Amino acid sequence: MNNRRILVISLLAILLLAACGGGASTGGGGAQSGGATPAAVAQQFFEAVYSGGDIAPLVCSSAAAAVESMREGLSSIAASGATVDVSGLTYTTQNESGDTAEVVVSGVIKVSVSGVDQEVPFPETPIPMRNENGWKVCG
Repeated sequence: MNNRRILVISLLAILLLAACGGGASTGGGGAQSGGATPAAVAQQFFEAVYSGGDIAPLVCSSAAAAVESMREGLSSIAASGATVDVSGLTYTTQNESGDTAEVVVSGVIKVSVSGVDQEVPFPETPIPMRNENGWKVCG
């Protein structure tokens, strides 16, 4: 059971960091309101990633190819029975200039696998954002 928990936590971290750092997205209109800040959209993205929500409207067009692979990875995690609580993360907008910004995400995520809860530190991670008719995560 311990190995399973470690595997699930590792997969969660790898998927999220790959999505944020490597370019994962699709274009299209955003689900967020037109006045949403970069930090608010980054938070919506993280919540959607770990709740099984639709991330496509929250990512920029230049990262369209990675959305499907991320969905597949998240489906396998969901099948494991793991749940993730991202309410312990903080989102800080930095370097906002024109249509670009960076949101630094850090804090703690809570992972529950087979009834066992574990807090996992989430390292300070800069998330590139772009305003494409609303702010989008743009790896």
